[in-house]
Amino acid sequence: MFGKKLISFFMVSLLSLMGFIMPVDAYDKINVKVDNISLVFEDQDPIIIDGRTLVPMRKIFETLGVTIDWDGTTSTVTAVKEDIKIVIKIGDDTAKVNGKDIILDVPAQILNGRTMVPLRFVSEAMGAEVSWEGSTRTVVISTGQDSGKMSVPPEGANTRTPEQQREGLKNKIQSFVDNGTITQEQAEKIFDAFSGPSGIMLTPNALNALVEQGVITQEQAEAVMKAVKIGGR
Repeated sequence: MFGKKLISFFMVSLLSLMGFIMPVDAYDKINVKVDNISLVFEDQDPIIIDGRTLVPMRKIFETLGVTIDWDGTTSTVTAVKEDIKIVIKIGDDTAKVNGKDIILDVPAQILNGRTMVPLRFVSEAMGAEVSWEGSTRTVVISTGQDSGKMSVPPEGANTRTPEQQREGLKNKIQSFVDNGTITQEQAEKIFDAFSGPSGIMLTPNALNALVEQGVITQEQAEAVMKAVKIGGR
């Protein structure tokens, strides 16, 4: 009996020791490459929150050649490169690209004293292409510098994928259901009116049609227009 207990104790100790030796972080670490150059994050590694990769602000912006300005009183960062201007506020799910509001899946936040920003959003807003290598857990960013110039999106262009646009809009509309402004059925009608195969088309005509059909009231339409910030063009 004593021998069996000794063997069991030995096995548990061995497995525990292996747990300390095995590189567990290798499974969790997120790598980032910009134009085939691996970035080294000294103070805070990239993290994934709700399926989105966040990285230290200063490192990624400096790598992309972006000038940044931090306003501590409002917890707002302004990033500028050539004719592109991004404004991000900590904890806010909406950022601005050349004055246009863009819904963020995950807001910027402060972690261990470092400002963390959504990697895909800031990279694509600056005209870079972003892809994911699942086998190596690597975010690959291509700025187009090899061809001599970074591609720049037109002013006001939505830099998010159609899936990201739809998910962001769905969350925004759902907030009206949560506060009792509209019903779940109305929310689905509004979402369908804005959705298309190539992404989201935020036009007042879509809501006006629902008002004329009696699906929603004019007051409800105006509340949604204001929240998603669409105009009359």
